[in-house]
Amino acid sequence: MNRFSERQGHRPSRADTIQLESMDERLKNAIWNFLYARFLGENSTRALRMLGELLLQIAGGRADEVSVFHQTRLSQFSTWYFNSAWFDVYDALEYSLQKFGNDSHRKSINEILEREGSAYRFVGGFIAPISNEMEADSVGEAANQGLAFNLASQHISQAIAHLGNRSNPDYRNSIKEAVSAVETGVQIAAGSPGLRFEKAVNSLDLHPQFKQALQNLFRWASDEDGVRHGMHSERQVGFPDARMVLVMCSAIVNFLIVEFGD
Repeated sequence: MNRFSERQGHRPSRADTIQLESMDERLKNAIWNFLYARFLGENSTRALRMLGELLLQIAGGRADEVSVFHQTRLSQFSTWYFNSAWFDVYDALEYSLQKFGNDSHRKSINEILEREGSAYRFVGGFIAPISNEMEADSVGEAANQGLAFNLASQHISQAIAHLGNRSNPDYRNSIKEAVSAVETGVQIAAGSPGLRFEKAVNSLDLHPQFKQALQNLFRWASDEDGVRHGMHSERQVGFPDARMVLVMCSAIVNFLIVEFGD
């Protein structure tokens, strides 16, 4: 909910100020407060271990300079954190939640990221540039399916990883993996993992126009000028393309699971 100052127009809404390749002081402080309250502030073995790993694995510190004392480690990490670039902060947050977090932590940090106008959410085990909660839920659901559609979920997870690489995003391979998730999902739904995509689509009980849409998506990514074969045209694949395809393919995978899953 917007605050009084935002509702009255005295300050812009934080939710309307999307921070994609930047992080203001307030967002950085909010992430720090989350890490401190949930992990780093407690004087425990877990916090000591976590600080040590962050200092060595994320901050790139020297093992002989990492203190054995909790408060000193906290001070060392705090100094690094508040002098770091925005993408380093997300690296620290992602590492913390992957190694020490749970679903409750991920839900809480996503609420904070939304509130503070971050363009990122924690989905499918990674922090990815998806700012809409409905889209994040759809992508996250597609990346965490059970045994039957596990292979499709793995492709979605790889697509998230390529898109969420903050230092070197790979948009082309993100699209490739997302479309491969649909291909795999269709084959699983058809009960024939090795079946050609068009035959698998045609075997499903779907509306003809929806079948055509799935085939067009696959052709767009797979023809000789498509993503999966290396585009020869001058047009570059960018973030809007990769984000759109990831969200769309995740929704399709989720649909296939509902319609054809056990």
